[in-house]
Amino acid sequence: MANNNNNPKTLDQLYEVLLYKKKDIIAIQEKLGISGNANQMANIKAKWAEEVNEKVRAYFQKFEEYV
Repeated sequence: MANNNNNPKTLDQLYEVLLYKKKDIIAIQEKLGISGNANQMANIKAKWAEEVNEKVRAYFQKFEEYV
């Protein structure tokens, strides 16, 4: 059976570690000039590219039917 370490002291320590890691990540992103929402923007661009690709394929398909 797994050891249950959900006592408040352990959770507080874990929170502090995660908070410091978040600060480290933010500092690295700032140093590299990466926006905090870079992954979100990449996902939006990928979705947009997929939608454009589908529309272009549909147009070509209609064009082929016409010709």
